[in-house]
Amino acid sequence: MLKRSTSAQPFSEKTQRRIGLGLLGLGILFLAITPWRWWVEREFLHQGRVAYGSVIALHGKTSQRAEVSFVDSQGRPRIAKAEASSSLSPAYRLNQRVAVVYLPEDPSKAKLNDPVDIWATTHLFLYVGLIFGGWGSLMLRGRLDIWPFNLTRAGTKE
Repeated sequence: MLKRSTSAQPFSEKTQRRIGLGLLGLGILFLAITPWRWWVEREFLHQGRVAYGSVIALHGKTSQRAEVSFVDSQGRPRIAKAEASSSLSPAYRLNQRVAVVYLPEDPSKAKLNDPVDIWATTHLFLYVGLIFGGWGSLMLRGRLDIWPFNLTRAGTKE
């Protein structure tokens, strides 16, 4: 079982609460941006058109980001690059046929029809907001120090 160390804390309780309030505010800011990012991506999907293209290049060593060549609705060749990749993204192969979503008024902002490529920033704001907000809330309530380095095992001599 862990207990709080009796050694001097690097920050006073008032400073800990201020830092907690700052982290909570930052978390709330990120969480407030999340619905806007969701709306932007939703509008992109609603207004976008789907085209099929083929993978012409793969970038990266561990998680490969694909570069796809496709033709827009006006018959012009375009290139879409994956903005994000993860272990959840499908593994692409050269010359593989893939779906691309693009806006007819701006085909240069095309995205691969992959959940990671489309929703990555929305999830980033959501999870960072939850982490900062939760951490700040715990610090503000006095349940968590700046960093839990001053915890020791119960029953050990200091």
